[in-house]
Amino acid sequence: MYVDSFSTINILQQVSLQKADGEQLTWLSKNAVTKNHPLKAYQANWVKPTISSFSLDDDSELYYRLYKPYNI
Repeated sequence: MYVDSFSTINILQQVSLQKADGEQLTWLSKNAVTKNHPLKAYQANWVKPTISSFSLDDDSELYYRLYKPYNI
């Protein structure tokens, strides 16, 4: 058995208990955005961020996630 944690840029973290073969046994934290969830009123305005990187003069690379306002 193992605990699996999953999230994406627009899906809140979800945690479940899995069998060794990957079969899900149960949710530990489903965290679904239902009509009673505090974020439900804002979900329609969620924006997908721009994810990218840039290099510095010393050849190190910096990664970033940029959220632009919804109405732009």
